[in-house]
Amino acid sequence: MSGYSEKSARDYANEVGINLTIKQDYSNNTPEGQIISQNPNAQVEVKKDDNVTVTISKGKEPSYESSSSSSSSSQSNNNKIITQSFEIDYKKRYCS
Repeated sequence: MSGYSEKSARDYANEVGINLTIKQDYSNNTPEGQIISQNPNAQVEVKKDDNVTVTISKGKEPSYESSSSSSSSSQSNNNKIITQSFEIDYKKRYCS
């Protein structure tokens, strides 16, 4: 069933009378919504009421690295601004 959509897999399962379990996982190679793999594999003959598990692609795994590093950088800059403001206020109040 690799390459089929979830709907196609469900339709097929209903037509031939197999029990279908759907899982999801990220895949950089398979478009979102398409079947990545199945168990048992395609070479195994299945009969009515047999269990088949298919894994559906959730698409490419999101990259959190770039957004968190820019967020950290922004937070770091905000801390520097707060620190500088505090130093200026302190000097004005207590060092003049």
